[in-house]
Amino acid sequence: MLLFSIHSFSQENNRKKIIGTWAFYKIEFLRSNRDSANLIKNAKATIVTFSEDSLTVRIKFDTMFIRTSRYTISPDGRTLTHNGMTATIARLTDEELVLNIQGEGVIEHLKKVH
Repeated sequence: MLLFSIHSFSQENNRKKIIGTWAFYKIEFLRSNRDSANLIKNAKATIVTFSEDSLTVRIKFDTMFIRTSRYTISPDGRTLTHNGMTATIARLTDEELVLNIQGEGVIEHLKKVH
């Protein structure tokens, strides 16, 4: 029962902390990727908002591209799935979100926008 409570707290804690608007500030590539420069360029001037009702809105200001989708957080609170990708939540605080995108070798770093 204690194990269930810890997992429930982790999921609920991450579900609450992720709510808000985040801006990309760094992208790391764990292995060479032909699209690395393109991915970095596309992440600049992009914000992502996670809402309480599991909706994400991604806005790219340089092109005024807007995309909405749904997201889920795993029962253990350790993974985030949205836009068909699954990412490990490597770090989530009130100010920073670090996602390790599984199978892509990409780590995204985001800061909370106030």
